[in-house]
Amino acid sequence: MSQSSMPPSGNGPAAGDRPPAAPPPAPSPVPVVQVPWAAPPPRRSFFKRMLLSFVGLMFLGSILLNIWLLILGVALLGKGRMDTTVIRKGKSDQVVAVVQLAGAIGNRQVREIEVFCRTAGADENVKAVVLRVDSPGGSASASDRIYRMLKDLKEKNGKTLVVSMGGVAASGAYYVSAPADEIYAEPTTVTGSIGAVAVLPGLKGTLEKIGLKIVLIRSTKAQAWKAAPSMLEEPAGYQLAELQKLIDAIHDRFETIVRNERGSRIKATTSVNPYVGAGGEKFSVKETEPYNGRVYLADRALEIGLVDGIGYEADAITAAAKLASLAEPKVVLYKMRKSFRQELGLMKQSPVVNLELLEEIQTPRLMLIWKVGL
Repeated sequence: MSQSSMPPSGNGPAAGDRPPAAPPPAPSPVPVVQVPWAAPPPRRSFFKRMLLSFVGLMFLGSILLNIWLLILGVALLGKGRMDTTVIRKGKSDQVVAVVQLAGAIGNRQVREIEVFCRTAGADENVKAVVLRVDSPGGSASASDRIYRMLKDLKEKNGKTLVVSMGGVAASGAYYVSAPADEIYAEPTTVTGSIGAVAVLPGLKGTLEKIGLKIVLIRSTKAQAWKAAPSMLEEPAGYQLAELQKLIDAIHDRFETIVRNERGSRIKATTSVNPYVGAGGEKFSVKETEPYNGRVYLADRALEIGLVDGIGYEADAITAAAKLASLAEPKVVLYKMRKSFRQELGLMKQSPVVNLELLEEIQTPRLMLIWKVGL
């Protein structure tokens, strides 16, 4: 038997009988990762972009409007109000209110005292008031208004009123102090100067030197008195005489108020006193002290009854508490609340040429002031 016809061996199938080898597996496809930021932005219509811009602007405007309203609200809330500071603890129903009157007396001081009187007058816990005065006086009208408010605070609201004088409390500053139950002056206080003065600057001849001429044309029926006297022309004798009458009338009112308010405490004396003028001329004046415009230091003011005691602010507070029968007084300082602009330092600076000041200079002013200066 040939070898090819021999039966296959029992060790396994013959080579020709084996199945074909399996092909190698195909490589897996690599996944494609899309980078988000590489994707093209979604396209928005022109209308959507405009709408979003409008909404954003409205939102921003709303924020700015609310900020402005908040600022305005804070400013209005603080306007016309006073801040208080406790400077001595005590019972809350035994308050001694302290308020300051400083500087030349004008509209600002009137507003501050008006707010204080309204605030303290309506507060039942305020039993006494100490007015701290440091002023040379000022406008006759402003002084009279403050006097009236303080007198009403004392009489209508039932508050004890004591004045504490600082470095100077003369003329209009004494005018407003007159209704006090007691007046205290410091040892170096200058007070008195009971009298009135008119301030009338003159520019006649000055403007011509710089080539400026101003002509006043008065209505025919008011030739004598309209805008007279004027700083642009020499005042006539009859005009000065009329102005003198006005000044004397203010003086008489001042004197009457001091006499009525101080009563028998004033020790007035009348005498004829010789004087020598600036040019060496001699003249005599019949005058009644202290209604002759003189100023005094505290010792002399006490002697003639212009003040009731010599002491400092603390002494005046003690006196006010005693007069109001307060066993445990609580002392509170009242100060005008600053405006929002003042707090931020945004107050407008005065211009070099102040039109308000120019207007005031042109108008004769009836003043209750110790020293006059421009």
